[in-house]
Amino acid sequence: MSTLADRIASFAMETNHDFVRMGQIMAAANMASDADPGLSCMDRTLALLGMMLDRGFQAVDLLREGGSKPWPDQGKMRILRTIERDWRASNDEPWIGSKYWFTLPVALRPTPPPEE
Repeated sequence: MSTLADRIASFAMETNHDFVRMGQIMAAANMASDADPGLSCMDRTLALLGMMLDRGFQAVDLLREGGSKPWPDQGKMRILRTIERDWRASNDEPWIGSKYWFTLPVALRPTPPPEE
């Protein structure tokens, strides 16, 4: 079983070829070996997302023509409050899981291992 740090590293690597969906973060936050069982699913997810934002992940909107556009306000608390507000208002985890997307700026992405 992986830790929260393992999942963040995996998500960072994933940004080399794809975006990270909120649903992936929700699953990781709840399945990590060091997830806090005393927290709700939402609180565990927001805690993991906060760690990701501290590492440089950005909230983005996906574009119809491909790619993404970073949210204008990348403030950690602004992002977390926006998601928490929507989550509480909708109480619809699948919708929240597919509504939000994240990536790392190219300069912060880890170098993928060479292909063999």
